[in-house]
Amino acid sequence: MDAAKRIVIYGPILLISSILNTNSEFIQKFIILLIKILSGFSAYYCIYNLIQNKNFDEKLTFLISIFTGFIFIYNPIATTMISTTLAFAFAYSFLPLVYLYYSKVSETNNVTLSTLVIVSLLWTFTTAMDIRYLIYIPLFIFAPTFFVTFIFLFSKKQIHTIINLIKNTFLIIVFFILFSLYWILPSLVVSTKSDLVPAYVLTKTMLDAFSRSSLLDVLRLFGDWWPRVQLENITNVPSSIWISASFAITIFAFMPLLYFKNNASNKKNVFALSATTLALIFLVKGSSPPFSNFYVNLYTIPIFGWMFRVPCKFSMLLALNYTLLIGLQLHNIMNYIVINSYNNSKKIIAFSSIILLLISIVIISQPAFTGDYNGKFLPQQLSEEELELNTWLNDQNEYTKILIHPRYIPWENPKKILYSNSNSYLDYSLNSLLTNENSDFGKLLSPLSIQYIIINDLEREEIISKLSLQNNITFLSNCGSYLIFKNNQHESYISIRQQNILLSDGFSKISSLNNVDTYKSAIILDETFRQKSELDTIDIFINPSNPYLALSSIDNKYIINPFIYTFDHNPNNVWSRAATHDPLHGPWHDYLEERGIENWQFDYGKGLVLTWAKKTSLQFSVETETSDEYVLLVRYFENQNGDSINIHLDDNFIHLDTKNQLNKFIWKNLGTYHLEKGKHEIILENLEGLNAVNLFVLIPEDEYKKAQSEFVYTIQNKRVIHLFEAESDIYREYAEVNNAFDEASNGKVLTFNQNGHAWQEIEVLKNDSYMMAVQSSGKLEVSVDDRVYHLNNQGLNLTYLGPLELEKGKHTIDIITSEETNKQEIGGESKFYLDVIWLYSTKNNETLDDILSSNEVAAEIQNYEKINPTKYKVQVKASSPYMLSLAESYNPLWVAEIDTAKGVKKYEPIPLYSTINGFWIDEPGEYTITIRYKPQQWFYYGVVVSVFAFIACICGLFYNWRKGEKKIK
Repeated sequence: MDAAKRIVIYGPILLISSILNTNSEFIQKFIILLIKILSGFSAYYCIYNLIQNKNFDEKLTFLISIFTGFIFIYNPIATTMISTTLAFAFAYSFLPLVYLYYSKVSETNNVTLSTLVIVSLLWTFTTAMDIRYLIYIPLFIFAPTFFVTFIFLFSKKQIHTIINLIKNTFLIIVFFILFSLYWILPSLVVSTKSDLVPAYVLTKTMLDAFSRSSLLDVLRLFGDWWPRVQLENITNVPSSIWISASFAITIFAFMPLLYFKNNASNKKNVFALSATTLALIFLVKGSSPPFSNFYVNLYTIPIFGWMFRVPCKFSMLLALNYTLLIGLQLHNIMNYIVINSYNNSKKIIAFSSIILLLISIVIISQPAFTGDYNGKFLPQQLSEEELELNTWLNDQNEYTKILIHPRYIPWENPKKILYSNSNSYLDYSLNSLLTNENSDFGKLLSPLSIQYIIINDLEREEIISKLSLQNNITFLSNCGSYLIFKNNQHESYISIRQQNILLSDGFSKISSLNNVDTYKSAIILDETFRQKSELDTIDIFINPSNPYLALSSIDNKYIINPFIYTFDHNPNNVWSRAATHDPLHGPWHDYLEERGIENWQFDYGKGLVLTWAKKTSLQFSVETETSDEYVLLVRYFENQNGDSINIHLDDNFIHLDTKNQLNKFIWKNLGTYHLEKGKHEIILENLEGLNAVNLFVLIPEDEYKKAQSEFVYTIQNKRVIHLFEAESDIYREYAEVNNAFDEASNGKVLTFNQNGHAWQEIEVLKNDSYMMAVQSSGKLEVSVDDRVYHLNNQGLNLTYLGPLELEKGKHTIDIITSEETNKQEIGGESKFYLDVIWLYSTKNNETLDDILSSNEVAAEIQNYEKINPTKYKVQVKASSPYMLSLAESYNPLWVAEIDTAKGVKKYEPIPLYSTINGFWIDEPGEYTITIRYKPQQWFYYGVVVSVFAFIACICGLFYNWRKGEKKIK
């Protein structure tokens, strides 16, 4: 969306550069020069118009304006934060003009159409480069000027002028919306399916990191938390002078607060700017003292809270205010020198102070005068190997997807490149490779249509050696230190899936499925609550969880998300927000890895809270709409480092033990409670150990029973599979986990010692006939309730047991070494292994290959074509419903469309493997499917409206100009 917004600025530049056939280095230098000129002119023109007066010397006006432009370009914030970030720099360069033209709107009763259009266009351009100015400009430029003018006019009872001010401000907003519809319309479409917020977590810990600057640093415009260009005394200037020079801008900026005498218009400007400056100083300091705890409340603002994430972004507005205040004060000083004919000594003092300010800026912002900002703008030449790799990338076709690990390549390439941190699925896949959980890494990557893997760090010997051992990965070539591997089992960019599998245990069982042929299946994961329409398309449920699937149909108002009740991320001390997809500022897996815990379950897109601090509590309120009997459920993390938590619902107390040999999120029914209508308090107390809570559900008992019955009905005619990896899903004693077999389903097996014992309780969700498949080695005794089976395998083999007639309810699986085995002497080395257990419903005693390797061909793709990056055409011949897979990053705004006799049928996407798009198509016959990204169409609509509005305004301006010209004649 950022690229689409910025087309109004970058589009013309790139068009001209393509016509002139210029290289990227020239374009970069041209843009930097353009920004410098635009910034300087913008500030110059603003001050020139604010201070211009027929009674004041024209040359002095010109010099003051030039000096103000110099300050705007070379102040500390412009040097450290803005200079190296082109989008920020463009937005910054428009700010003085925005202020000037809105000042004109507030100063006169006869505002021209051209002024309103210019303000709107400038606001449009600024917001296009940085979305934060959507609210920054109204809050910190329009609002202060509006209210100061309103108070001034109201005091003089100029009601008509106040009405005009309100009308004109409203028209500016209308024009802005019209000019910005090219990105507003797509954004509104996006908002219907997902939140318009970036994918990071807002936390106090993050805020504290972004608030490193002290109040003194903020006052000196040194408020950038991460200076792109360092301001430091690298000259021979004494440190005392350098520090003193750093306060020069601040002193001049605050002088108008102490002494300012000028015309009424500029007094209003000074008052508005000064009030805004004080507010901005408070905001830029973030959580630094004083009033450290206030800023985090801004994060709670709906929709816009994320825009306050980094306090130093307000420094750009603070630099604007400083610049304008200094310009106005210089005019104030010079005006009184001229009017009062001060003697030469006073004139010398005045001019000397201005020269000292100039020298101070040069000393402090020294990097801005080096030509390359101390090396930040030096062009980086690609090495021969990088050029060779770039040539190889360019030779690949438009459908080729490439995984690069571990570092980003230092240049842009239009190919579909993914990095190891692009999504959670890739993170899991690489983890499974590095931990020997999978010998078919290529299979894991195949649904994403990844054809090549590039390793760009020769020091990563471990991953290079593991790739070399994979079944479906071969070394292709190298470009110097860039090693290129080919995935021989990659799937087509657009493909057909023959059956749908819902896997309800996160990523952890995907490697298990790779050991049977699920190549033609669509894997749908439980990363969010599934709609009933989605569940109806499922053919096979693997590890179905009763509460999870039952809760998929309930109203979201019954779900309580502890994540939203804290902004902390400091699990050493308090309950802290995080998420299982490890967003920026809210990691989860880092803490698990530190403790040797592996878990790849999801949080259903709701986040979680975690801590290991003793005796820490999180308190929040929930509201019940009626007096009723309510069921309270919780999903929490049992793990080897857990201990216990307490949960309080009003006066009701529940204690949970969270220490467990297995590391799993589990649902637990905490009981049924009679609650009156109104607010109720929940307290989550950590007693000891690593604990995490994902969700609470507080639902009327009747609603919960209804949801459960609907879920039971849904799965009655579906196949159900219970899948247990021995090393992670089964309790054990006198047994240990190791990697004795390379062919093990997840790379690990459970090794039994004498008297070894493993067990697990299963909740069977429907009465049915089941088969059990056990992959093991050696002599083991397996029992299901009271049925006992003896296994004796040489090597790691799959044994089928059953059929078993199981009723709905809980059943126990036990695995022990046989009595005969325990009597044998085995020389201290165990030879009895358990890998995986499958328990699945069946009618005809099918094998796993029978049920998971669908041979039915529901549909065939005859051809597909990429029209553009947001539109594909697919020709299909279908005999029955099927899943169409598109290996683009999942987005709910993709849509598949088919023209039928009854009109256009539309199909919404379902996330496959939690990362790509799947469309469940139920239309038989031969036809063409159009897959498109909906916001693109609305972008075109918005462009048409924005261009039409712009042309209409230009025509209106031309008409007014011609009308005025005729009057003059």
